[in-house]
Amino acid sequence: MKIIYDVFSSFLLSEIEEGLLKAKRQNRWNASSHRWASNIQFNTVGVVSMYNLAQQPVLSDLIKQELKIHFPNCPDSRITLQFYHWHAYSSISDHNDRGKVFGATVYLSKHWKTRWGGLLMWHDMEKPENEWNAFVPQYNAMTINSSEQKYRHLVTPVVPNLEVDRFTLQIFATKRKQST
Repeated sequence: MKIIYDVFSSFLLSEIEEGLLKAKRQNRWNASSHRWASNIQFNTVGVVSMYNLAQQPVLSDLIKQELKIHFPNCPDSRITLQFYHWHAYSSISDHNDRGKVFGATVYLSKHWKTRWGGLLMWHDMEKPENEWNAFVPQYNAMTINSSEQKYRHLVTPVVPNLEVDRFTLQIFATKRKQST
């Protein structure tokens, strides 16, 4: 798992915060309970709301442009950006991003505390099963898991009644379908 701190410029962070405010006002969010495979919903209770940034193409392009230096080289991939709103009790079960060239998360909640949950945990498949790593969400940090790495990962449940909401920017690269 690669971790990059201070990933966005202050200008782009401001644009992202505006884009998130715009997204919150729109009734175009989807739910993890409708979109995620059953294996990553196993033993989960809460729901994650998802907003596809294709609805804000200018912001989407700005983000891709600024982040491309951090992404694995994958010119034949399609990159999808989504805001995730992690509600009380939301989590993701242990899984890998099968079928993805890479997955990345940028943490958009300021002053996140460990006791609030929502931690990213990952397991290197070459290590013993009981050996896991954890990352406490940090504002403007990005984690990247590429297909070359063999990491299973999960997100621990977010506790209820927090003074801040947990938001992330999720980035997935998938191979474009080859035309025959």
